[in-house]
Amino acid sequence: MRNLILGIRYWRRAPLLAAAAILSIGLGVGATTAIFGVVRHVLLRPLPFATPDALVMAWETSPDNPARWVAPANFLDWRRDTTHVFAELAAFDTFSAALTGRGVPERVRGVSASGTFFATLGQTPAAGRLLVPDDDRPGAPCVAVLSGGLRQRRFASDQAALGAALVLDGRACTVVGVLPAAFVFPLQAAAEVWTNGDRGVPRTSPFAGDVTAVRDAHLLFVLGRLRAGVSAAAAERELQAVMHRLAAAYPDTNTGLGAHVESLHAAVVGDVRPVLWLLQVTVVVLLLVASANVAHLLLGQAARRRQELAVRASLGAGRAALVRQLLSEAAALAIPGAMLGLLLAAWGVDVLVAAAPPSVPRLNEVTVDLTVLAFGVLITGAATLACALVPALTASAAAPLPAMSHGGRVAGRRHTAWHRGFVVGELALAHVLVVAALLLSASLFAAARVDLGFASEGRLTAQLNLARDPYLRPAPGGDEAVVDPQPRQRLIDAVVTRLRACGPWRRRSRRRSAARPIAGCSSTASPDRRPARNRPPTSRP
Repeated sequence: MRNLILGIRYWRRAPLLAAAAILSIGLGVGATTAIFGVVRHVLLRPLPFATPDALVMAWETSPDNPARWVAPANFLDWRRDTTHVFAELAAFDTFSAALTGRGVPERVRGVSASGTFFATLGQTPAAGRLLVPDDDRPGAPCVAVLSGGLRQRRFASDQAALGAALVLDGRACTVVGVLPAAFVFPLQAAAEVWTNGDRGVPRTSPFAGDVTAVRDAHLLFVLGRLRAGVSAAAAERELQAVMHRLAAAYPDTNTGLGAHVESLHAAVVGDVRPVLWLLQVTVVVLLLVASANVAHLLLGQAARRRQELAVRASLGAGRAALVRQLLSEAAALAIPGAMLGLLLAAWGVDVLVAAAPPSVPRLNEVTVDLTVLAFGVLITGAATLACALVPALTASAAAPLPAMSHGGRVAGRRHTAWHRGFVVGELALAHVLVVAALLLSASLFAAARVDLGFASEGRLTAQLNLARDPYLRPAPGGDEAVVDPQPRQRLIDAVVTRLRACGPWRRRSRRRSAARPIAGCSSTASPDRRPARNRPPTSRP
């Protein structure tokens, strides 16, 4: 502590150098810690499920696609013939539905899944129950499990939600359970309601006939839990054998198809892994540049203090004491540098999460936790030691008498060699960063100028989700109904016509009393473009 106090007093006499060193350490530590926070939670942290290493995703393969969705009938064959490999096997698929029957109608994203889905994950409910195998029996009623967010919006409590009736696209479902608020399935993070399917097959698309016999439509995600001692490679070989038998039995639909198994973690991370590791390596190089910069500053200070150190040595200070004093002075810079770096890391993680594309998985889990803070402290200590050790050892090794006789003005060959080495190292690392930044900038510029084949400026996209039941018609030769596309098309054409006419929409200028039509609006739009105050427009599309 005494050496640390002396170090603080010393740097108070050189505030500009101290500020430069603290800023260098803070930027290097902050960038490295922030990226590590993302890498840890996205790549390194296990998935929040029971024994996540046993969870896998299974895909079909074809000559032109190494990982494709699975046909319903093929999935049922997998589940029947691979029980010695998989402890559980479940299928799921996504849908978007109009939620009515309670409160204000809204569109929600949902997942239809096998009754074994949550058992495969090892998930427990916050209230009620989750989907169970009994929900896969023929003729089972529709049941729903709510996310914590949807329960909070629609019901006062978990118990009030249980037994409630919700209508999804005209289909009545009974709420049987509520998921914990923290539950997020990474592959379908936006899902708010989970429903059962038809005899274990998710039912999200209209099919005429028996969906469990469909082999020519590849629709399903398949999640599995391996039995103890079974590897993903062994499970893939078993599925390949099943697909070989199915190709012989159903050549019209299964010829050329195979199977692929990968860990759930690999399926979640996908192509993000090399990008994040590249970012981590880049900021480590930045930290090395900052460390070399601080080491260069400390080496210069040590060269100018040769006479002072020689006096200390002549008065009886051993080399260990001198090294300890110089390291303490470096610690006096590292402590505020680390504090600055951790503050920048906390801010930088929020910026990275906000700026990251939606394709980056597990962003909701990224935070600066104790492990990330410990990493920041660890790299600060490592950077401090790397910065200060060479200057301390070099300065403390000088003989007292020559140093005192030269007045501390001559650095010596060893100091000069280290100075040159640090300068060369700083320049080399900085050039690596500059070249990488230029290459990435050139790639980004080229990607922004790629001809898309259509005009994208001034264009918007919109999704119009229509309930299914009003557009059904009897299927020819079958008992079930199919969607008739013609009424849907007529409705969409009518919406487009009204949008072109602009209706009552208008754009106000900065002056409150002035108004002007939206550019491109038809002149046949309603002449009264000023609806009365407190009266909502009645003809908005």
